[in-house]
Amino acid sequence: MPKNLVRVFSSLMVSALFFLAFANATANAAEQAAPEAIAIDKMVEDAFAQFEVMPGLAVAVYTPQGSYASGFGVTDIETAEAVTEDTAFYIASSTKSMWALALAIQHERGDIDLDQPLSDYAPDAPFRRSIDTDRITPRDLLAMSSGIKNRPFVHRVAYSGEHTPELLWDLIGTTRENSAPEIGYGQFRYTNWNYILLSRLVEHEQQTTWQDILSEEIFGPLGMSRTTPFMSVAEAEGWSVAKPHSTVEPDGAARTYLRKTDATMHSAGGVIMSARDALAWLEIFVEDGTHDGKQVIPQAVIRASRQPLTAADTTFNGYQRDHYGLGWYIGPYRDTGHQLVHHFGSFPGARAHVSYMPDQHIGVAVFANDSGIGDRYVDVLANGIYDRLLALPEAEANYQKGIEDVDAWADDLRVRIAALRSDIASRPSTLSRPLADYAGTYVDKEYGTISVSVEDDRLRMTNGVMTTIAQPGTEAETVRVELIPLQGEIIEFKARGPEISQLKYEGATFRKE
Repeated sequence: MPKNLVRVFSSLMVSALFFLAFANATANAAEQAAPEAIAIDKMVEDAFAQFEVMPGLAVAVYTPQGSYASGFGVTDIETAEAVTEDTAFYIASSTKSMWALALAIQHERGDIDLDQPLSDYAPDAPFRRSIDTDRITPRDLLAMSSGIKNRPFVHRVAYSGEHTPELLWDLIGTTRENSAPEIGYGQFRYTNWNYILLSRLVEHEQQTTWQDILSEEIFGPLGMSRTTPFMSVAEAEGWSVAKPHSTVEPDGAARTYLRKTDATMHSAGGVIMSARDALAWLEIFVEDGTHDGKQVIPQAVIRASRQPLTAADTTFNGYQRDHYGLGWYIGPYRDTGHQLVHHFGSFPGARAHVSYMPDQHIGVAVFANDSGIGDRYVDVLANGIYDRLLALPEAEANYQKGIEDVDAWADDLRVRIAALRSDIASRPSTLSRPLADYAGTYVDKEYGTISVSVEDDRLRMTNGVMTTIAQPGTEAETVRVELIPLQGEIIEFKARGPEISQLKYEGATFRKE
């Protein structure tokens, strides 16, 4: 696997610290070793050799003693372009901490009141009367405790890209309350919806875009020159951008077709960022708002962002998540007694791990352009880095166990995917009519448009930027689709009289025009 290992050091102390032995595990990690002292290069090189098919990876580690940013592997298995510390990776939901911080900065400055009821902040927003906008605040939205939902809104913004500002404003009127009391107002429910809604409300109020707010409040002040919410900017300026892949295909690594566009970038998951820029992002949290020795963001804002707001009480991939703050999960790291503030992100072909330990002054970011092996490995590597910087005696054993678990998981998943595809290939069609009878344009006023066409004696289904060849379903008049790679969904056709008149997808009924 081609590799490009480029190191960035922010302290002259790194070379001296290179030869330090690990200190007592209870000491401050920043006093033990700088990132280069723990041989991150070798950790990743060995993993690439072990996995063989992993495409690309970017790593950033910030400590006061030394900072590290490096690229490994390739941006694209078809071109073999090497990943560098300036290659931009899609960070998906790790974007949430950026949008929350930008609004927290505005709150501190008085440009927005995060504790103002939506009925006052956005009095002309077309919410239904059943939505209690007198008590829901922007802070509730950022803390995932609003108790409201809108799946079509999220589908259009995050997946299909079929939207305009005006359409999204009107779609606010389709917002509903969560039906279950355990996810009602004041209760935690993780969703992109809260952040996307708030960005639309802010845009309406401030007459600007969420993208411009991020640039003005964060990217510009921190000098993040390879971070943007616009895929078109990266393309026009010729940036190195990691392309999406899957490494759980039975035949090896493969590019995935679904790529992010400007229309599917959003405030809950709409930024690409490089490892070099990730150092600046980690620094402001580790150093309470200072960057290059200057107070760029108020200390109070940074500290407020990691204060618990909603009890989450969940786990993910071994991470305990006790609370959710302003765009961050807060929970313990292993049984060390150290707090880990973190937010990850995933999308077909991309995975991001961004985290830091306030009391240990360590920040780690790992990005992969892969929703297979790389998806799992980013956490294994981040844990391996933390374990070594904390001088945990079980660091090496933990890391090797993590590698083995990823390998076993990938092998098992490949077998299951191969079996599924073999089963699908052997299925007879359950469609009773000529394929041309199913072709046409189907519309749902909330979810948008699905176009069905005949291509090489098969049906092609297209919803905005998503498109796929339909596979046989198991029930009458159904097809299986992967509009989202590796996420099979069922579309059911319905007839009225002699003609196919509608299809059902995502619980919605699309009517044929």
